[in-house]
Amino acid sequence: MAVPTAEQLNVRLAVSYGSTLGSERPLLDYTEPDATEVTQGNVISKELAAGATDQTVDLSTYVDTLHAITIEDRSNIGLKVGLAAGGTKFRIAANGAMCIRWNSSVAPPTLYLDNESGASKCFLQIGIAGSSS
Repeated sequence: MAVPTAEQLNVRLAVSYGSTLGSERPLLDYTEPDATEVTQGNVISKELAAGATDQTVDLSTYVDTLHAITIEDRSNIGLKVGLAAGGTKFRIAANGAMCIRWNSSVAPPTLYLDNESGASKCFLQIGIAGSSS
């Protein structure tokens, strides 16, 4: 199998608010022009059972070096994500998302996921940009 071609990593985030279209005021407009090269972009779909806690996704099974992680709730449920079992976790709102620019000198983490709902399944997508040897 051929080694994938390296491509430039692009990280862009924008957050704004406003009462009408065109009246938005930026809270964050972040673009990272970066010479970092990545060879893999993966999207991992995950289903969490109702009430599930500490479900794991080991990102090191996908890439050797990680540069960015995105996590998106696709089910209007909400979820929690953390880097340790049972520990304090970030809450992602229903239909919400988060992006982490990972320190590539640190090994890719295992994510620990909790479903916010005790009655409904939660569907999410995890996007990762990185490289493998």
